[in-house]
Amino acid sequence: MRGNGRKTSKRIVTAVLTAALALSSATAAMAGEWKEDSTGWWYQEDDLSYPSNSWKEIGGKWYYFDGNGYLRYGWINDNGTWYFAGADGSMSTNQVVEGFQLAADGTRIENRTQLGIYVKDKNEKKETKAADGAVVLNYDVTIPLVTIAGNAEITNKINGYFNDIKNKLEEKRAGYEADAMQYYTMAGQQNGAAYEMSYSYESLGIAKQYLSFKLTSYEFTGGAHGMTYTTLVTFDTATGEPVTLDSMATSPDALREKILNYAAKQIAAEHPDTITEETVKTAGIEQWVVVDGGMKLLYNQYSIADYATGQVEVLVPYSEYSMYLNSFGRSLHKGK
Repeated sequence: MRGNGRKTSKRIVTAVLTAALALSSATAAMAGEWKEDSTGWWYQEDDLSYPSNSWKEIGGKWYYFDGNGYLRYGWINDNGTWYFAGADGSMSTNQVVEGFQLAADGTRIENRTQLGIYVKDKNEKKETKAADGAVVLNYDVTIPLVTIAGNAEITNKINGYFNDIKNKLEEKRAGYEADAMQYYTMAGQQNGAAYEMSYSYESLGIAKQYLSFKLTSYEFTGGAHGMTYTTLVTFDTATGEPVTLDSMATSPDALREKILNYAAKQIAAEHPDTITEETVKTAGIEQWVVVDGGMKLLYNQYSIADYATGQVEVLVPYSEYSMYLNSFGRSLHKGK
């Protein structure tokens, strides 16, 4: 019995020491700081050491440091498992990157080849310059280039949607050139400002049944600030056509009402000083897409609040409106 008592006491002491060391390490980590030299960024601990060949959580985000202790970006293969670090070096989670779905823990779900669906960037940049060489109009457009393996018809139909957008943007850019020159002469030359046109996308969902995208345009044509406008679109991978709410519903009006009531309540709760439920209901469902877990709604600037509030997004869980979905609507939500 005494022997067991000594073992128990030893375990207690060990646990206390372990806890103390853990607390000490946590304190040291909090006291660390980012450093930068000609090679890149690294993180110096309180004891002047630095993490290397490992992940480290800093400020609630995870970062990976290479063998020399420098911060890594892009795709990272950690013992056979792929992760992705974004522009700020932190681990990306719960999003689609280059056609791959990243899980909540940041690991890459290796289903792109199984699905046979690929998404890559298609970018075009142009500069319009004044006689003195100054740039008066910056044009930077990136649209998705989709490939559905073995189905050229659907591939071309989806890409045709984005090519139409690109053609309209190019027409708009050509129309802005004269105005951009005039703005530069009157004001831009003094304040260094130039017209801006940009367009980008984000993959919000890649599944066997659907592709969902967030498409964002930005324009600055003089004045106090530029304007951002976002469109959300979900494609049916069986037809290549954008999905409508009516096509998914057994009762379109009931589906809209259910989704809108939930969204209005959530948005008003998150913005009690600027947005009311009635404001959201009056605006209706502006932009929406099918995503994993439900439906994402988005309201652009000025739609339901002032410019300072910015864009407003809300996720409506699948369980809130599933009772009004038909078989097609349920299949888009991964057969739930």
